[in-house]
Amino acid sequence: MPSPDFVRFRTGQFLAILGGRCSFLSLSWWLLARTGSKADFTRLALIFSLCGLVSLPIFASLADRWSRKACALAADLWSLAGVIALWAATWDGHYRPLVTELIVGSLALGVSLMTAVSGSIIPSLVQR
Repeated sequence: MPSPDFVRFRTGQFLAILGGRCSFLSLSWWLLARTGSKADFTRLALIFSLCGLVSLPIFASLADRWSRKACALAADLWSLAGVIALWAATWDGHYRPLVTELIVGSLALGVSLMTAVSGSIIPSLVQR
């Protein structure tokens, strides 16, 4: 039987990563419906992918040096702040390219930090 800490962490991790990715997906659909521009859609996908790809090795080394639980909490708060900023930037229905791209990059960093922490935190949550 898994420990309660492990179950709570994995549940929170699943919801955080799902929320970050669903936010990006819904933004992409909204952008495509609003502007009809495949170039804007592709640019956001590229920004999300590149930010995550470039930051993952950096965050993995930080997660090894700092408290993994603190890093996981920071990733959750970072993703939450990104989703709130995304909502604030798009609530009126206007597309602001630079602002939206910065927020998407930030969301990718939050998801990347959680991905970096997720594998290495398991040993500290499971009793032997």
